Amino acid sequence: MAWNNNLLVGGLARGSLWRMVIEGETIKSAEELFADDRLRIRKVVQSPMGKLYILSDELNGRLIRIKNAAF
Repeated sequence: MAWNNNLLVGGLARGSLWRMVIEGETIKSAEELFADDRLRIRKVVQSPMGKLYILSDELNGRLIRIKNAAF
């Protein structure tokens, strides 16, 4: 799956999504995604089929599917 060996963390304060590539017990790289959008992210979930979804922290929160452009 496209997001294997990745730790995905939503940020409420900064309003971004962090992707960290994990190798063993070591974080090999960290990337801040959606830095310009500043969407407060409440939850990040990967479906059994490998699809990634985020839930925004708004009055009428949005469920957004994230696609990995590399795959």
